[in-house]
Amino acid sequence: MKDIKKDKRQHEREPFDRVVTFSVIGSFDGLREFWPEPDRIGTIVDISDNGAGLLTDTLLEPGMLIRFNKNSGVKPCVVMWVLDFGSRYKAGLKYI
Repeated sequence: MKDIKKDKRQHEREPFDRVVTFSVIGSFDGLREFWPEPDRIGTIVDISDNGAGLLTDTLLEPGMLIRFNKNSGVKPCVVMWVLDFGSRYKAGLKYI
């Protein structure tokens, strides 16, 4: 019998399409040091009550804290996972 991988999300994600400006502001655990970077651009591609999906050219790492521009309507997040699509990356974000 084939194992079925369960989705760990608690809330269903809805498609979304908004270009946002964001900054890496530190690490969630405080143990790793991420140098502040100038504002970056990405697209929120899906959203839920507790997180979002971000598509960007910027390589992100799990544990990074992300702050979005004030007009984005997106809360600060921690990067939970990252998928590499060659020249772009998709990050799973969880609101903090």
